Amino acid sequence: MFRTKRKLRKRELFIPSLIVLSLIRIEEVGTIQPVPGLSGRAYKDLGDVNLGVFFAITKYDPQHLCGDELRFPLLQQYIEAIVYAVDEINRSPALLPNITLGYAIVDDCVKESAAVAQALRFLPRRNCTTMEINDNSDQYDVVGVIGPERSDNSLAVSLVLGPVKIPQISFLSSSDELSNKDLHSYFLRMIPPDRQQVDAILTFIQAQKWTYVSIIFSAGSYGESAYLRFKQRAEAFGICLAVHRKTTLVMTSEEYVEIIEELLQKSKARVVVAFIGGEEMVRLFQQAHSMNVSKQFIWIGSDGWSERLTILPIEYQPSVYGSFSFQVSAREHSRFNDYFDSLRPNCTKNPWFQEFWEWAFDCSFKRRTCDDSQRISQSSKFYRLGLISKAIDTVYVYGHAMHNLIADKCPQATGEEASECIKKTGLLDYLRNVSFEGSSGYIQFDDNYNLKGYYEVRQNLPGNPLNLKPVCRIDLDNDTSISVLSNYTWEYVSYAGWPNVPPESVCSPPCGVNEYKVPDLVKCCWDCRECRKNEIVFQNGSSCQVCPKFNWPDPLANFTRCSLIEPTSLLYTKGVVIFEMAAIALGLVTTVFVLIAFIYYKEASIIKAASRELSFLQLIAIMLGFVTILLYVLPPTDQICSVAYCLFCFSLNLLHAPLLVKAIRIYRIFLAPSKCARGLRFISPFSQVVISCLIVLGQVIIVSIVTTLQKPRAMKNQLSLLEREVELSCHMSPAMLVSFLSYNLTIVLLSSVFAFKTRMVPDNFNESRFISVCVTTTLVVWVAFIPTYIHSAKQYLKTLLLTLALLMNHSLALTFLFLSKLFAILYYNKSTAAVNPAEASPAPRFKLSLQHSASYVLPYATTNGQV
Repeated sequence: MFRTKRKLRKRELFIPSLIVLSLIRIEEVGTIQPVPGLSGRAYKDLGDVNLGVFFAITKYDPQHLCGDELRFPLLQQYIEAIVYAVDEINRSPALLPNITLGYAIVDDCVKESAAVAQALRFLPRRNCTTMEINDNSDQYDVVGVIGPERSDNSLAVSLVLGPVKIPQISFLSSSDELSNKDLHSYFLRMIPPDRQQVDAILTFIQAQKWTYVSIIFSAGSYGESAYLRFKQRAEAFGICLAVHRKTTLVMTSEEYVEIIEELLQKSKARVVVAFIGGEEMVRLFQQAHSMNVSKQFIWIGSDGWSERLTILPIEYQPSVYGSFSFQVSAREHSRFNDYFDSLRPNCTKNPWFQEFWEWAFDCSFKRRTCDDSQRISQSSKFYRLGLISKAIDTVYVYGHAMHNLIADKCPQATGEEASECIKKTGLLDYLRNVSFEGSSGYIQFDDNYNLKGYYEVRQNLPGNPLNLKPVCRIDLDNDTSISVLSNYTWEYVSYAGWPNVPPESVCSPPCGVNEYKVPDLVKCCWDCRECRKNEIVFQNGSSCQVCPKFNWPDPLANFTRCSLIEPTSLLYTKGVVIFEMAAIALGLVTTVFVLIAFIYYKEASIIKAASRELSFLQLIAIMLGFVTILLYVLPPTDQICSVAYCLFCFSLNLLHAPLLVKAIRIYRIFLAPSKCARGLRFISPFSQVVISCLIVLGQVIIVSIVTTLQKPRAMKNQLSLLEREVELSCHMSPAMLVSFLSYNLTIVLLSSVFAFKTRMVPDNFNESRFISVCVTTTLVVWVAFIPTYIHSAKQYLKTLLLTLALLMNHSLALTFLFLSKLFAILYYNKSTAAVNPAEASPAPRFKLSLQHSASYVLPYATTNGQV
């Protein structure tokens, strides 16, 4: 970038130096000497007020100042458009009346040096008597100039004519350097500058979703300024450069081969933007055709070669099929089209028109093979150029400005007086302020002396001549809007088998869902890596971010945001839960049945011996235990968890407290008389119920304290952040677990101790054995439960273990303490009586020896004395 800027500064210093030396030479010799090799041909028709016009008419010749052949034959349309506009103004009574407008059109030969030499012809003459005019080097008295075509030549001419206050208007030069009003204060143009064309091209590329492109630009102000602007603005459009190469008019074929080979090395960058001139365009596409890379690239051409595609030999034209070119849009001028069609080689002063005719019809006037009765539009090589109306409006800008100046400063001036009035006053301010409705649209210059406009994008398709099909229009003044005019054709730039698929020009394809970019050295190039299961794509796909706890990447948002995980709990559809529900139902039904049976057989001796009041409390505890299991299976809430925990502790304690009271009571009845002869106290049913309630009250107090300090609640739990699983369960802290287990296991251990001590009671009194079996199985269940519960990671398993332990505990108690007695009541006595009536009521094998304890045992004795 800095090297390019230094080159531009060197050129700006070189051209003024050349100009100064030329002027010194003129002052020394007092005459304008002919420049060797400079084209002496000029298309002129001088009047009272004259305009100088520059066009690059002949080909570039590296050996000579000017070439011999026409560079771009169709350029004759622009030349004749200037002449047409001058003639219109001269015929108009409303514009410059009584003043004849003249012109002098010269060839700048595509070179800055030739443009400077031609510009010297337009310098004002200070002393006509001392300055001799050579016949081969005419001096023209002009008030302003039009052109040149190339930006480099416009820069050179501006530095020559600007200091002498001769205005310059170009309708083809677009370099941004010409917007520097410190150096080019007298330069105006009828088109937008290149910076707008660059933005238009970038807008078009962005619209096609192409992000990786190459650029080729010509040496000089036009190409280098455009390249710098493109490089600066590309990042804002999300576009990266793959290859950037500069071309010159003197490059060899081998150098063009190197450019194409470098483009092929970056094959992913299929789009190639070309800010080059017509001559370079021809050589580039000739080489591309010879290397058979026609479908490899999608060429996008600037206005530097968009209208010069016809100079490409027909055998090389397939190389540009499907390419795009940009051109400032302008209206068609039908009256000029008719005028140009009416021109004949023998009825025009244009010194280049005869050569143009020979080119158009492939004939020769020397050989007399040309038919000048034809119309130029009949030629297969002919097509209308797009800026004809711009060329005409350029002349009209001068016409309106001069008309306004004369009307203000010298309304009576005519002839040479008008020319002197214009020179004396200065035309620049009137040019800047001119405004009118022209052939190409409304004419009004902005602060940088440019005209606003929009660009037309054309796709170059097969035809004879080449079909320049308008496909869209880009208006940078209207929020950069793109108006599609017709569909694109991709068959000439797509690979075989995919003619209608828009081609790609990207370094790296977009990363897939849940993938992030690992940047490469080039911004548009990257590798794609997949985020982990619990991560979302973050910062426009440049990194991954872990979702917060209880959240998971949302596939509906393409894994760019986290959403809450729907928590799970024990489901009714799971096999174990179905089994529990069935067991709960069976247990409740069985408990109700046993309760009814115990009420019905409440006078049975076996029920009396087991303390029916305590038995009823235990049955209620068993029923509450089954209800507690049901609560744990329900979807957890804070209320359900609080009730479930309280019922769990209460039911477990209500079951084991009467069991301990029973064991102590049996121990005291059967074993205490051997130690003391006093009467036993607190063994009545009421006393036993009160003692049991006091024990349960202890549990209630403990539960109240614990739940006050740590209230049971439904809690989420995500065991692993890498798994999309959140459990919702009733949280039981270690303090809660320890509090109820320690209290209840203490009761169970005491019950087992007393049950063990009463193992030698009479054989016909089996209550102590059932108590022993019950407390033993209870200890086994809960001892197995504790380590399993602690080491279970998932709350689902913990809840399941808790409910299964409670289910087994209460089911075993129901079986050993109640179903066995019910079986004995319903079946044992009846079957024994039926088989051996004498054995149905055997005599007691053991009799109480102490009369003072008979009153406590008799209420639980049978009619024959059995207990």
